[in-house]
Amino acid sequence: MSVWVPVVLGVLGTAFFVWLAYRLSLRWWPSLALRVALLLLIVWAVGDGLARGTDPGLLPEILLVDVSDSLTDQARQDVRAFALAWEAAREERTVIAFGAGSDYVLSQEWPEVEGGGSDLTGALQHAAEILGGEPGRVLIATDGAAGAEGQIGRTIAGLKDYQVAVDILPLEGVSYENDVYLTEVRGAGSAWTGMPFPVLVSMVGQAGQSGTLEVLVDGQPYRQQEIVLGEGLNRFYVTLEAGRPGVMPVTFRVSVPGDTFLENNVSYHAVEVHTQPEILFVTANEASARSLVQALRAEGSPVTVISPSSFPTVSSELDPYLVVLIHNVLAQDFSLEQMKAIERHVVQDGRSVIFIGGRNSYTLGGYQNTLLEPLLPVVLAPPTRVQRVPITFMLVLDRSGSMAGDRDTAVTPIELTREGAMRAIQTLRPDDYLGVLTFSALTKWDVPIQPVGEGLELRQAQDKVSQIIATGGTFMYRALEEAIQALIETPGTEYPHILLMSDGVSGDGSSDEFNQLGRQARNR
Repeated sequence: MSVWVPVVLGVLGTAFFVWLAYRLSLRWWPSLALRVALLLLIVWAVGDGLARGTDPGLLPEILLVDVSDSLTDQARQDVRAFALAWEAAREERTVIAFGAGSDYVLSQEWPEVEGGGSDLTGALQHAAEILGGEPGRVLIATDGAAGAEGQIGRTIAGLKDYQVAVDILPLEGVSYENDVYLTEVRGAGSAWTGMPFPVLVSMVGQAGQSGTLEVLVDGQPYRQQEIVLGEGLNRFYVTLEAGRPGVMPVTFRVSVPGDTFLENNVSYHAVEVHTQPEILFVTANEASARSLVQALRAEGSPVTVISPSSFPTVSSELDPYLVVLIHNVLAQDFSLEQMKAIERHVVQDGRSVIFIGGRNSYTLGGYQNTLLEPLLPVVLAPPTRVQRVPITFMLVLDRSGSMAGDRDTAVTPIELTREGAMRAIQTLRPDDYLGVLTFSALTKWDVPIQPVGEGLELRQAQDKVSQIIATGGTFMYRALEEAIQALIETPGTEYPHILLMSDGVSGDGSSDEFNQLGRQARNR
C-alpha cells in the first residue's frame, strides 16, 4: 500500500470537517481545529508505519555453514538445527553448506559436501554471485579454520563494496594441540608383479613427536615403522613390492600419542599390478648386452635374445612379446620387411619398442628418414628455433552465467574459453610469466602472476583453467582494471600482454571508460 493513500484521506477528511462545521453553523471553532490536528497526527502515524514496513528485513540474507571435519560433532549438529530454524523464520534467506566445496541446503535435505577442507573463499564467492552485486547480509558460521586468509579478506572487502554486511558466528572446533595429518601419498600407478617400488608419504606434525606409520595392503598389515617428526612437513619413503596381478590397494595410517583428531591420519594409494612382460632382446653383440639381460631376468622378466638377422619379418610372430628391446643395432642391419614388422607391432598392435643408445643407434646408426625414425624417443634433425624475449601473459576470463550458453548451444562459450586458454598457456616458455584472473560479479585469481617454470607448473595452471565454471553477473571493467594494476605492481618482464575472453556486455564501465582504460594500459 502506498504512503500517499493516508495523505489523500487526511486532506479529504479535513475538507469534510470544515464543510460540516459550516453546514451546522458550529460556534466553537477551536473544536474544529482540534479535530483536524488529531486527524493529521493519525495520518502521520499511519504513513510513517507504512514507510517503515517497506525498509528493513527484506534484504536477502545468506548463511554460510561450515561442515568441515575441523568442527566437533556437537557443533555440527547445533549449527545445522540453527540453520534450518533461521531459514524458516522468513523469506529471502538462503543457507549454503561449505567444506572443501559448497552447495545449497534445500529444505531439510543437506547436500553431500566433502569435509576434508574449508573453502570459505569459494563459499563467499558463491554468496556474492547469488546477491548479484545487490546489498544484503552474509552470516558465516565457522570455527575459523579456513585457508587462504588473504583471499578471504579480499573477497569480504569486495562484498562490502556492494553494501553487503558480513558477520561471524563462531563455532567450536576440534583441538589440534597434538594433531598429525597426512597431506600426500605419491608413488607408481602401475608396476610389474614382484617389482619393488618406493612410495613417498608426506605428513605435517610438530617438533619432537614420535609415533608409528602403518602400511596395509588389501586391508592386511604389511609393514610398520617407528617415525620421529619435526615441525611442519615431514616426508618418509616406504618401499613396497608389487604382488599378484590386479589392483593393489594400499592404506597408510599414522598414529601419535595425544592426537585426538584421527580422521586425517589415513590416506590411500592404488597400484595396478601387471604380469611380468616377455621381452625380445635384439643385439648384434650378445657379450656386450649380457649384464643388462641378466639384470632383466633377475627382476623376473622372461627375455629372449636374438640377432638382427633372426628378427621376424611378420608382425604376428612378435605377438608373444610385449616389449622389443633394440640394443645398439645399425639401421642397415634391419631389412625393410623387418622394419615394417616393428612399425606394425607398435603402431597397430599397441606394443612397445625400446632403443638403447650407442655408436650404432639414432643418428650415428643411420635411422634418420627410415620407417623407425618416428618411433625413436628423440628427433634426429633439430628443429629451427625462434628466439624471443620473455613475456608476461595475463589471461582475463569471463565466467559469468551467460558463458554457459543455452540448451541449443552445441559448444558453450565457457568450453571454448577453457580450450583457448589452455592452448594459449601451452605456447609459453619456462622463463615467461603467467597470470589467470576470472570474473563474474567478483574477480578471482586462479593463477597469481608468477614464472611459468617447468612442466609441472604449466600443467597445474592448465588444471586450474579446466575447472572454471560459468555463473553470476558480468563485471568486466573492474576485472580489467584489476588485471592492469596487477601487471603494473608485479615485477615480471618488459613485455606484458593481456588477453580478455568474454561473450557479452559488461555490467559496469561505459564505452568511454573502457577506451580510457585501454589508453592508460598502452601508455604503461
